[in-house]
Amino acid sequence: MKTTNFKYLHVSYQEFNLNMFIKILTQNFKLNTTYSLLLKISSDNYMTFKMCGPQIGIVIKESHDLEYYSKLFDLIITRIEITIDKYNYMDHIEGLEIMYSVINPIKELTLKNLKNYNLNQQWINKNKVKKEFNENLLPLTFDTSYFGYNIVLEERENLIQKIKSNNTIITKDSHFSINKNDAIFIYNSPNKKKNFIIVSKTLNNNNFIREIYDLSTGIFVVKVIDNTTNNLLFYRTIGNITITFDKEKIIKYKVNTQLQPIKAPKLIISDRNLNFGTFDLETFKDLDGLAKVYALGFYTYKDDLPKLYYITDYPDLDYSNFILKCIDDMLVNKYNNFIFYAHNLANYDIVFIYNVLLKSNSDKNYDYYILNTTMRDNTIIKLDIKIKTKSNTDTGLNKYNYLKISFVDSLNLLNTSLEKLTKEFSFDTKKGKFPHSFVNENTLNYIGKKPDFSFYDNFNKDDYHKIPINNWNLKLECLNYLTKDIKGLYLVLYEFSRLIYIHFNIQMVDSLTITRLALNIFKQNFYNNQKIPSINKIFLFNFIKEGYFGGITEVYRPFAKDAAYIDINSLYPFAALNPMPGTDCHYLESFDDKGLDLENLFGFFYAKVKTNNQYLGLLPVHSDKGLILPNGEFSGIWCSEELKFAKSKGYNITVMKGYQFNKVIGIFNSYVLELYNLKKKATGLLKLIYKSLLNNFLGRFGLNIVKPITHTVNRERRDFIFSTRVVHSENMLNPNKFLITYEPLISNNICLNHGLDITKVLEKEYKTNIETKLDYFKDVSIATSAFVNSYARIHINKFKLDVLDRGGRIYYSDTDSLVLDKNLLKKEWLGTEIGKFKLEYEIKEGYFISNKTYCLLLNNGETIIKTKGVINSTITIEQFKSMYFDKKNIKATKFNTITNYEKASVLIEKKEVVLNYDSYTKREKIYNNQSMWIDTKPLDY
Repeated sequence: MKTTNFKYLHVSYQEFNLNMFIKILTQNFKLNTTYSLLLKISSDNYMTFKMCGPQIGIVIKESHDLEYYSKLFDLIITRIEITIDKYNYMDHIEGLEIMYSVINPIKELTLKNLKNYNLNQQWINKNKVKKEFNENLLPLTFDTSYFGYNIVLEERENLIQKIKSNNTIITKDSHFSINKNDAIFIYNSPNKKKNFIIVSKTLNNNNFIREIYDLSTGIFVVKVIDNTTNNLLFYRTIGNITITFDKEKIIKYKVNTQLQPIKAPKLIISDRNLNFGTFDLETFKDLDGLAKVYALGFYTYKDDLPKLYYITDYPDLDYSNFILKCIDDMLVNKYNNFIFYAHNLANYDIVFIYNVLLKSNSDKNYDYYILNTTMRDNTIIKLDIKIKTKSNTDTGLNKYNYLKISFVDSLNLLNTSLEKLTKEFSFDTKKGKFPHSFVNENTLNYIGKKPDFSFYDNFNKDDYHKIPINNWNLKLECLNYLTKDIKGLYLVLYEFSRLIYIHFNIQMVDSLTITRLALNIFKQNFYNNQKIPSINKIFLFNFIKEGYFGGITEVYRPFAKDAAYIDINSLYPFAALNPMPGTDCHYLESFDDKGLDLENLFGFFYAKVKTNNQYLGLLPVHSDKGLILPNGEFSGIWCSEELKFAKSKGYNITVMKGYQFNKVIGIFNSYVLELYNLKKKATGLLKLIYKSLLNNFLGRFGLNIVKPITHTVNRERRDFIFSTRVVHSENMLNPNKFLITYEPLISNNICLNHGLDITKVLEKEYKTNIETKLDYFKDVSIATSAFVNSYARIHINKFKLDVLDRGGRIYYSDTDSLVLDKNLLKKEWLGTEIGKFKLEYEIKEGYFISNKTYCLLLNNGETIIKTKGVINSTITIEQFKSMYFDKKNIKATKFNTITNYEKASVLIEKKEVVLNYDSYTKREKIYNNQSMWIDTKPLDY
């Protein structure tokens, strides 16, 4: 059996440069061998790694090909920056992981039956356009004197009779009736292949219909609509395509279409679904440095108490079978179709559960446990487990039923610690404290003096002293701690599901994430005017995606005095109150130097831009430094409203082509305003819930339209997927088993990267009938998400420009916040209304080192330190001063997660990291005569 020899390279992101990359390639990669690379960067906030785009296929032909190395390096840097922009909590990156393996692509592929594969088609059929919009069918002019000779009365009657006898369609459309005022021409095609009858109908002075028939048969060919506004311009429409002519020169091109709206059938819900429970497990670190499960349990409303398991109670079971014992007890009729929630399942519990189930199936040599996974961001957020059981029948036939349970991550519904959740709900059951690091294989049955205070994390000394000194029983303490966690999470979810059901008539269990839950609430209760366009055409999705930019964080000045930190109340929901794109969509393209009329556009357009070279950039651009707002001359795709805003501030903009939408007013108003008012009145966790429902549903419209597939595959299939499709995530479960999430559509770029002919790949997939039925998201609309983000940037930029126009200074800006001179803050900007600011901090001194890395000394003496992914308490204001004044890197501490699916282990440990004083690169730094960084300006692009 062939196995995959995975290799991993871990390098410091701060030290990663072209020379290091070339050294890595020359030392680790063989010539003329196909490799597939997966890039990941450490996600500080989530204590894991995030994948940087799809895999990269490489084949090194020449050991000294510096140009090839340089292009690969630039691609990697671009991928990293795009990932940082996508996950706005990842601005501080300290590690890069390069996972690579040799790919053995299938070479024996032949091309047959390609026509049976469903290739994507664009709206614009260029062959049809060339066939119909040309002089051979109808002269490209408004002047009928070019249409041929006008026939005499007798010949006219003969032609009309020929047309009537050969066109049944004339009885269905009044335009096909020919009356005495209609002019009839015989047109001799310039290519001398065919002659046509042209029936010209005058609707009014500016609008005409031309019906074209074949002269020899009288059969209808096409209907043409001609319009004019003056003697120079005229518009010709055939089908859904309109072309604008200026003296026989094409100056504009328009394709009309009608998108389907996102549908939302109203659900009838009679009662709340309570078929859910909670699950948790505890681990210790063994001598090999791996985590082992020693206690676990679950709870549902059908149980009086949580059902608990402790390893020493099962001396005949090893660690794997100990976990299986619990799962088997859950796979019974009592819990059939139950969902079991675990807080942080995706990054912890699932690694242990999934591994033992696969190992058990392998030992049995068949899939006793039938597994189905749902992945997101390289983690399993849902695991369905089924087993087949014989049904009780008297027929004598072998009939089977299935028992099923599901594991789901509750952190995706309530993204807050369990400790905070139980406190906010004011339950009697609170999360306890337990000395996890005290546990090892030798202390599992420990009874004696209580462990030292150092074994507890985040524990108050006063509370520690309340613990009795003697007769401390590790097993009892662990099971008590486990009971509180399981019961506490259940009570939280029970109350959460009750609130969602009462207020919105929605089932909590139908949603895996808060974004899906929010969307379901919107569709069930507020989506009465169903006019959100379903963007399910891949070419349209890809075009708009180029104009879909995430949030932007910028440092303008690194040091502030007497400043104010202000936050916008619900920025994205506020932005959604603006007009949104509807279901009428037209492709427009200009062929003259003036371009399209921007003021009459509403949609997404490719434009040529020349900035006014001011302090603030207004149009985002993807670059090798990530998402930037540069000065200079460049081109790209943006939302029309953002282009209009930039033009109003002095930008020179020429719009060449794009997609025009109709405007829909108020589509989100009822949802946004009701949720915002509920949030204003609520307190505690209820306020947090309303805030999450308000802020999280809009971004979901921007999901990719094709649902990724998650499969467990062998080595051969894994290699084929890697060399033909975009891979989102991969975990090696054993040397010949891989858990892989990928896009089902075959990618031409991936095939080319791995040296494969896409036509041969398509033929192979057709013959094996794999992934021929694609699963599409039916409620995504990237146009909606992109418009919301554009409106949000426009809104905050208006305030920035106002400060600058009044001679003030801005220091730092996040997606929905701004730091500015306090004396420039206008009172009318502040308020509790949606879209207004709240004053978050009054700053005595502020140090802004990089994106999401800053320190604030407030007027009230409090110190605020923000460094994403780093334990803030491990950094001091003196260290921030050292980074700024002394230009020194500093050391800090973060939590580091080590996940190993193959060995079923997850360890969370503290790790020392370095914060780079010079890490900010998204604007050009300006220094004074003493070489002190004092200001910035936009990068030149």
